[in-house]
Amino acid sequence: MVNLNGSQDLPTNESAEQTQENSANFIIGIVLLVSAFVGCSLAVLALGRDFFIGKNPPIVFVGALVWVDFIGLLSTVVLVFQGLVKGGEWIAQSPQCSLQAFFTTTFSLSSGAVVTAMSLDRVLSLYKPFFYKRHATPCLSRTLCIILTFFCMTLAALPFAGIGQYKFNQSSRSFCQFDWFPTTFADTVFIISIAACGVLLISLMTLSNIVVFVIVVRIRMRMAAVLPSEMNAQRRSRRNTFCQEERMAKFVAIVSIVFLVTWLPVTLRLFCNVFRAYPNKWLDNFSLRLIIVSFFLDPFTYVLFKKNFKRNLKRSITDLADFLSDVGFNKSLKRQITRGDSEGGAEMPGNMSEFGPCGKIGEATVIEADQPCS
Repeated sequence: MVNLNGSQDLPTNESAEQTQENSANFIIGIVLLVSAFVGCSLAVLALGRDFFIGKNPPIVFVGALVWVDFIGLLSTVVLVFQGLVKGGEWIAQSPQCSLQAFFTTTFSLSSGAVVTAMSLDRVLSLYKPFFYKRHATPCLSRTLCIILTFFCMTLAALPFAGIGQYKFNQSSRSFCQFDWFPTTFADTVFIISIAACGVLLISLMTLSNIVVFVIVVRIRMRMAAVLPSEMNAQRRSRRNTFCQEERMAKFVAIVSIVFLVTWLPVTLRLFCNVFRAYPNKWLDNFSLRLIIVSFFLDPFTYVLFKKNFKRNLKRSITDLADFLSDVGFNKSLKRQITRGDSEGGAEMPGNMSEFGPCGKIGEATVIEADQPCS
């Protein structure tokens, strides 16, 4: 009788432990998502406009990376939290499961593609500065970022064409992912395509940063050989330019390390699962969480290496507040005009006298100085 009770208690205890582990993993995931969303939102406010109005390619690339991280995280958070609200494993159903995995895969790959483009941009700017200055333009950088994003979007959309599939994660039970263990040829092609894309980005990124490091060391050694008394205005200008290039190279290197740390485990696990080598469910789930961590770490990288981050953030918040106040004021003014027309015909509302004799805000002084209203 004792043995029977023990056999009944064992599965219950294991089930309780599994439930507690799932709850802990779920809470950790939510905390990471919320923190990353707040960080990416602040980064978009401070640096998002650089993608549209940036006057040099590095600034445009930073703006593109900010937008890619924000859109990818926003699309993931919206679907995951909607699943939490609706409950009943809503996220596991179609089409929301495929959409959430598609957005996460698309923009995590796009983030790596933009960082790789930034690395190649640094190599070109340091190795061929005159060619770079002549041909590298902000418009070209924007176009390249858009093309790379659409390529990653096409790759992640292959399951919608019947090549590969996305599945519900049974461990966390809160998000979907690509199928770790493909059983058909089409599923295998999709997984190998994702893994090959990751290998290509990691290889180009690593090689580019090594080349940049070597070039920076050589330039610094040449500059160290020049005495301060021998420096003229032109050399000082070149030195200042090099310091800016070096700072940008450090930023690209840090972002590249973040991508390597977060995507290299996923790439290795994809190849291992395709060839059925070293199966480990814990490593699979851990590597997936690292992708979310990349969205979390990127905003802190912007803050560390962008001197004017706080200034840009304050300016963007001020502009947004001014815009919202102008919209609210215009709506209130329109309501007053409409109410005045309906009550007194063509009679002007009393508070319109504050805006000058012509009834238009900001024009009273100009009109009084030029000519009276007719």
